Amino acid sequence: MRHTQRMNRILSSLVLLCGWLLADAQTEAQRTQPNTQSVAYTSQALLLAKQVDELDPNDVHDLYKVFVVLRCRDVPLEQRKALAMRILTGDYPSKPDFRWIASDQQYGLFVAALVALSHSMHMELLSFLEEYLPKWERIRQAGSEEALPADLRRLRERVSPDVALARTVMVRLKAVQAVPEVKSAADLARRLEGMLKEVGLSRAELVKPYEEFLEAERQAGIAAWATKSAYPLYLVEEYGRMLFHYAKRGMDVRAAVTGDDAVAKAWRSFIRLGETARDPARLISQLLRAR
Repeated sequence: MRHTQRMNRILSSLVLLCGWLLADAQTEAQRTQPNTQSVAYTSQALLLAKQVDELDPNDVHDLYKVFVVLRCRDVPLEQRKALAMRILTGDYPSKPDFRWIASDQQYGLFVAALVALSHSMHMELLSFLEEYLPKWERIRQAGSEEALPADLRRLRERVSPDVALARTVMVRLKAVQAVPEVKSAADLARRLEGMLKEVGLSRAELVKPYEEFLEAERQAGIAAWATKSAYPLYLVEEYGRMLFHYAKRGMDVRAAVTGDDAVAKAWRSFIRLGETARDPARLISQLLRAR
């Protein structure tokens, strides 16, 4: 299931990226429309946001609709944040008779909400993670027959947390807290140093478990997720998200990555994607051609 979950995460990320880029391109197109032409525009994300409590995320099509609501900037920020918080605390879906029957969708919704919230709330999320991470760890570690307090029993029924990902997001946020402003690639490198210090690893020590995880997954597929921790993968991805963000904004961040190992290659891929994303229409065209 973990392999399926990772593939769902990758697919979900691509769907979210394409949706965000398409929305960005539509916004740019609206700005460049001649004033003499009045164009009626109805945001599909806003329409979906009004329907979100009627959606059934057990259904993959409805699940992707929730993803769009979580990430599209047409939906007011506070509304997106509130939805993500409801997901992570088990308050969404809210229908009285709702029951999760699709474990991959349940897991995917948690991941999508966590990622969306980590980019919209920034430092506000840190205190929330410090409160909820122990709860998610407890329900993950508890056996199916273990007696839990009522609030944790309900939480276990409602969410399928990725504890390693949540912990990694918290590590990234602490690094942002330590280096709040990024003016150059050197500041991003300092954030990486902070992340590695928080987890007790050196740059070289991150490479080995990351390469081992990738090799184990290549060799064993599903079984790798049962024998190898995805934590190194998540650390690489979280730093990669920052590289993507600043590269997309036009900053030259290439000096924030050194070496030629698997970790460096992954981070340079994030940078290239960010540089390409400066032109959303071009990136969408490339993604469509690569299908």
